[in-house]
Amino acid sequence: MEGEIEVIDTESWHVVFVASNMREGDINELLAVGTTPLRSLIHGFKKSDRCMTLMVDGIPAAIFGITPMGMLSGKGSPWLLGTEDIFKVSRKFLKGSKGIVQEWADRYKLLLNYVDVRNKQSIRWLEWLGFSIVAAVPIGVNGEMFHPFYIGDPNV
Repeated sequence: MEGEIEVIDTESWHVVFVASNMREGDINELLAVGTTPLRSLIHGFKKSDRCMTLMVDGIPAAIFGITPMGMLSGKGSPWLLGTEDIFKVSRKFLKGSKGIVQEWADRYKLLLNYVDVRNKQSIRWLEWLGFSIVAAVPIGVNGEMFHPFYIGDPNV
């Protein structure tokens, strides 16, 4: 049986909790671009339009949001970082995440970010959500490969 989920506005203690319990795939992705779980979550918490936490049985399992890419660009950078607890509610999470991405797509002309080629679970989820996954490019600090992914008009 899947746990109970709730999506709420992120509080600062959620940031510390998720950073301290982050799943390995997300940690590796962040280290590859030269940042840490805590630094990345603080940035997302401060810069996102609205930063939200997925709670599973009352415990933060993931934090996500969309960061505007310029005031008038019409572009947003969606992101999500989580713990292994996100997999306790995989069906509910998948169902709910599609609606959130649609809301973002309705607000922005282009949703764009990058995913580490090694982060296979995230890539499958992004494809399921309807993102186009582009050929990998080297953007990591040591040349690690990342797939750009997007929804919307890439020519914006």
